[in-house]
Amino acid sequence: MSLTREGACRTCLFDAFLPIFAAAVLAAVPLSAAPALDGFPDSVSYAGYAVDAAGAPLDGGFAATMRYYGATGELVYAESLERLGVAAGAFEVELGSGLATAGVAYGSLQAVFAAHPEVELEVSLGGTVYEPRIGILPAGHSLKSRLVAAGVRSEEDGEEHWKGYESRSAGTATQSAILAPAGSRPRAEEARAEEGGAEQRVWRRPYTLPVVGPMLSRPVRDLPKAVPLPMRDDAREVNPPRHEILFDEDGNRFGTIAPKTDDPLAGPSLPPTLTPALNLDFEGINNVNGVLPPDTEGTVGPNHYVQVVNLSFAVYDKSGNLLAGPSNTNTLWSGFGGPCQSFNDGDAIFMYDQQADRWVFSQFAVSSGNESVCFAVSQTNDPTGSFYLYEVVTPRFPDYFKLGVWPDPGNNAYFMGTNSGFQGQYDVFAVDRANMLAGLAARPMQLFQNFPNLLMPADVDGPSFPAAGRPGLFYTIRDGGEPYFFSPPTDSIDVYEFDVDWNTPANSTFTLTDVITPAQGLADFNWTVCGFFVSNCIPQPGTAQGIDSASWWPMQRLVYRNFGSHETLVGTWTVDVLAAGNRAAPRWFELRDGGGGWTIYQQGTHSPDAIHRWMGSIGMDGSGNIALGYSRGDGSNFPSIYYATRAAGDPLGSLQAEAVLIDGNGSQTHSAARWGDYSSMELDPADDCTFWYTNEYLAA
Repeated sequence: MSLTREGACRTCLFDAFLPIFAAAVLAAVPLSAAPALDGFPDSVSYAGYAVDAAGAPLDGGFAATMRYYGATGELVYAESLERLGVAAGAFEVELGSGLATAGVAYGSLQAVFAAHPEVELEVSLGGTVYEPRIGILPAGHSLKSRLVAAGVRSEEDGEEHWKGYESRSAGTATQSAILAPAGSRPRAEEARAEEGGAEQRVWRRPYTLPVVGPMLSRPVRDLPKAVPLPMRDDAREVNPPRHEILFDEDGNRFGTIAPKTDDPLAGPSLPPTLTPALNLDFEGINNVNGVLPPDTEGTVGPNHYVQVVNLSFAVYDKSGNLLAGPSNTNTLWSGFGGPCQSFNDGDAIFMYDQQADRWVFSQFAVSSGNESVCFAVSQTNDPTGSFYLYEVVTPRFPDYFKLGVWPDPGNNAYFMGTNSGFQGQYDVFAVDRANMLAGLAARPMQLFQNFPNLLMPADVDGPSFPAAGRPGLFYTIRDGGEPYFFSPPTDSIDVYEFDVDWNTPANSTFTLTDVITPAQGLADFNWTVCGFFVSNCIPQPGTAQGIDSASWWPMQRLVYRNFGSHETLVGTWTVDVLAAGNRAAPRWFELRDGGGGWTIYQQGTHSPDAIHRWMGSIGMDGSGNIALGYSRGDGSNFPSIYYATRAAGDPLGSLQAEAVLIDGNGSQTHSAARWGDYSSMELDPADDCTFWYTNEYLAA
């Protein structure tokens, strides 16, 4: 895009990729509801750390007793070890290898794991009980078994919504803890304090899981080309909606009960005096794999643009010339083995790590009972070259995972947020950026569980590092009075910090630092258009079939910038503009922190007329100019790609009149009423003012 206002770059490009999408059949193959005992681990390696009552690290050999408790607190198993060596506080033990105690409920640790999706371990050393208890999430449990154990119905409206509903956890997660004699310190797992009118909550003791790898891939330029698949009118979704419970306890669809109001920020745009025209656009990956819906994502580096659409990716130069691909994404993991090599499951997120001048490619592998996110980190700054390959095993399904690059030396991580598919059970992860960039074995991944909504991790844009010592940032949204969020009193934007300690994981914390409500200036919003996971929502020309609004979660990305005098966070999600009826529109915001915590600097709802706008992605350049891309359409206008911009000196909360990037010429009429899951607005690191945007349209 071209911006001529003072303080903006002289010439900036607004680049677009315009893929066409269809779908293909994906058959569901049920797994056994009662896995064999050997599907669960018979032992688990645990690395612990223990101190004495004064806090000094233990040293020496100790007789040890391990007691295991079920979710309701009953003792289910116990074992003893004649001698457990502890050196400078650290010890390693193979749980399940000791002498079993008679008179407990189960005869082996494997039998305990088969019957209990969650277990707590209590350690005694030298006859002294140590605290806290250590949580264990054993591998082998399916999502169904978790529901059964919790006494939760799985098909509230008569149909399964969970892809991989029967899939089993592939790894056993354990909590990290610093053990101390019982009673020698407060056993507070959460701390609460009132600061600035917002409640702070601190989560401690992350779960940890090993990361598989590394292996060096073959060069991307040598990967085989993907074979295009034909379109089918009866096509089904490769990634269907994944949430087991869609209704509250009274039978009401989530997203339809909370009080609604006309959006106070919706209204006309500014005159289009500075709306920039496109300088470049070209076709990206078309419907190579024939699947629905497209997960359209891309990222830009100094000399390349890389786009991924569901199951395939391609590398372009900055003139739109194809340099490599499109190739099936899982072919990058050829020779790695396991699910990353075997399954091409999509939900891909690609990133350019500017501070390291490297590329990060990822997608999940969730077929046939696996639950993993596959990471590839480039060996050089050439995305057509080789990548260091890893597999991050997750304790439950990592649906709709989103990533952020966080290069702070003290919190050096690739942060991730996921949807598990259950109310109040969203997870956050920290993955070892430092070792993965070097092609070394990654330290165990750290995670915290059970948050109220999808947490979008911040992704650093621009040449500046985060403010010194700044933990990784996440945000989410909650709708006041909404049963899905357990009926909070008000609407809010919630900001969290992940303070990760790679050397002593037990010291890592996840903290809710800021709850920004209408009392702090947040404009009220309506969560979801049509209702939670209602797909047949936004009307299209020439058909009674609607398409989904993706209006339940924050949208890709949360942009972080450090301007020195202040830090910014810029994000967007889709809201319903109307108190009565439905109209989708992007709500966008800029938060600032000048040293006193995050506050709203500006916010807006882009709805200048009665047409639906959804699936937005937002970016900010080095001068503070903003660009928002999105889908636009209704019963008279085919779904199309549009954008709107804001110069840094424009009135706060305003966008200039929108411009069309590409007009669609068709409606989505396949068997599933899905449109897309996300789009992607990125900033060019070569000039810090060129916006690149990728989204989808139908040519016919």
